[in-house]
Amino acid sequence: MRRISIHRPNAKVRNPGRHIRALRRWADEFDGYYPLEPEYWSRARWKIPVLDRLVSPPTTTLEIQRQCAQCLVDAATHLVRAKPPELSHTLVSLAITWPDMFGSDFLVAFEPKPYREQPDRDPYWYKRTEFTTPRSLARELGLQVPDFFKEQGWTEIVRQDVDIDPIEGEVWNFYESWFDDLRDTGKSSGERVIWQFQQH
Repeated sequence: MRRISIHRPNAKVRNPGRHIRALRRWADEFDGYYPLEPEYWSRARWKIPVLDRLVSPPTTTLEIQRQCAQCLVDAATHLVRAKPPELSHTLVSLAITWPDMFGSDFLVAFEPKPYREQPDRDPYWYKRTEFTTPRSLARELGLQVPDFFKEQGWTEIVRQDVDIDPIEGEVWNFYESWFDDLRDTGKSSGERVIWQFQQH
C-alpha cells in the first residue's frame, strides 16, 4: 500500500524485509498481464506501492533501495514480455527517481511520441541537466535489466512555489529500445527522452 509518513517521517521502517516481500509479490502480479487501452487516457500507470520511509532517505538503506528498484524493473519486464502483437506499438517505460525513490513509477504509453524540449520553459521552475560523465543507475545498484530496455538518466530541479524549496534529484528512465526509432534524426539520444509520460 502506498503511504506517506506524516507523524513519524524520520523513523526507520520496522521489518523492512516484510515490506520488500510484499513489493516483490506485487511485481509478480504483472506476470502475464498487459493492460487494455483506457477509454479516456493514453496511458496506464503504476506508482511504487510502498511506505515512503522504506525507499527514501534518511530512513532507507542502499540495499533496501536496490531490492525495491529491482522489483520495479521486474514488474516492467513482465509487462513487456506479456505484450500482445496487436499492441506492439505501445511503450513500456520505467522511471526511478533517485535518491528519493517514492516518486518512481512505470507505465504503458499507448501513443508514445518522442520528447521535444520546450524552449520557452522557465528554468526557474524546471531545469534538467544531462550528466557530464557516463553513468548507469543499473550498474551502480547492480540491477538485472533485460537487454530490451535502454537506460537514460539526468538531474532535475523542480520548483512548485516561490515560497517552497525546490525538489532536486535524479530521474532514471528505462524504456524499450525500439523507441529510439522514433527520435528526430537531428537530435542526439541525450536530448530524446520520454519525459512527457513521466511527469512527477
